[in-house]
Amino acid sequence: MFEAIRQLYFKCSLVLLLLVAAGCSPVVSQVKQLLTPADGIAVPAPNIAGQVSTEFYVDGKCHSKTIDIQYSLDSGTNWQSAKESIVVKNLVLECETKKEFSFALDLSGYPQVSKVGLRSVMPSGYSNVLEKTIAIDMTAPTAVLQAEGAVTNLPNPTTVLELITADSDIFQIYLTDQNTCLSGGQWRSLEKNKLPWTFVTEGTQSVYYKVQDFARNQSPCQLLTLTVDSSVTAPTALALVFPLQSVSNELTLTVRVEGVASGDTVFVYSAGDCNPASLMVSGLAAGSTATLNATILGSDGVYSLHAKRRNSFGNESACSSASLAYSLDRIAPTGPAVLVADTPAVVNTQYVNLVLAAGDGPELMRLFNDATCSVGGSAWAPYASQYPAWNMGAGDGVKNISVQFKDVAGNISACTSTTVTLDTTPPSLTGLSSSTTAVPSHTWTW
Repeated sequence: MFEAIRQLYFKCSLVLLLLVAAGCSPVVSQVKQLLTPADGIAVPAPNIAGQVSTEFYVDGKCHSKTIDIQYSLDSGTNWQSAKESIVVKNLVLECETKKEFSFALDLSGYPQVSKVGLRSVMPSGYSNVLEKTIAIDMTAPTAVLQAEGAVTNLPNPTTVLELITADSDIFQIYLTDQNTCLSGGQWRSLEKNKLPWTFVTEGTQSVYYKVQDFARNQSPCQLLTLTVDSSVTAPTALALVFPLQSVSNELTLTVRVEGVASGDTVFVYSAGDCNPASLMVSGLAAGSTATLNATILGSDGVYSLHAKRRNSFGNESACSSASLAYSLDRIAPTGPAVLVADTPAVVNTQYVNLVLAAGDGPELMRLFNDATCSVGGSAWAPYASQYPAWNMGAGDGVKNISVQFKDVAGNISACTSTTVTLDTTPPSLTGLSSSTTAVPSHTWTW
């Protein structure tokens, strides 16, 4: 039994010696696999300085077994403990729980330092060295803040603020409503010198700001003034593109809305308050025209069209005070009539005076020399109740005269006609005869 235990011990010792000789120690292996400290996790390198521009800021990751962070200012010749150094400020070492550390090196007494080396310390050894090249920067950054596109009047409270600067190492901006830039705000990170922003109120906005570079140099407090006004003015006019007249029998009309901006959406209503129930056309792009058809217009009658517009930010105007009156009239003139003046049955001249009549407001009329309004028609002429010297055409016989009427909406009445006989031939003598009958006579005496 003792001999078996002795042999087992010998074998284990031999295996351990072989492992150590081969560099296979589990502890040594763990040291080689340590995470390398890294700065610039939240802020890109070089991370230098604060108000005095002589502080090197480090935000790093560390292994959970890390017990300290060491730094070197002479390329690794000498190493100092972050825990014990008097030039280390604000040390946070949370490697075991969060695997993070941070601190600031006060380099005000080392103006010639150009490199900083970092390594983590563990019970079993050190991690690899991370070395950063630095330069002391004591120049305050310069920048101007503006709304994107350099606009000063914002139609929407949501915008993008952009920084105009020649400095490439600005990474933070402090925004506040306090003119000292000392309180009331917070530091915000920039993405390509831009920051999305939403104002909570409308009107004049006074934004005080300062910026900070990698070296923690800060600019003076500056002021940006903007105006947020999401109100939208109503369209200024509605014009009829087709038809050309405001009273028509056209079921389809085209309307142009004026006083709108590019990118606006326009809505046309049939009521003066633009209530939703009176919406006729929606989604009309600015610069185009709205087409209203019979389904939208409905029945004959007078329509008063109004409009609203919505800008690209979703802000809507009030209903336009400007309007367009359109009358849809599809009823033709009624009771058309034509008569020859004094209603003779026979006339002896081809030029006759006519009496004309129609109901429902005739605007124009035209005459024909047939019974179907198709032959010898005149041009449309203003309506008159009398037409002198209408030419029926030469040639004796029965003459047909017909007429049509048109109202202002373009509706044409039915054709109506009358007849008259033209007789231009005088009576003729067939012969003469004599008489022998005595002619009685009488003498009167006074």
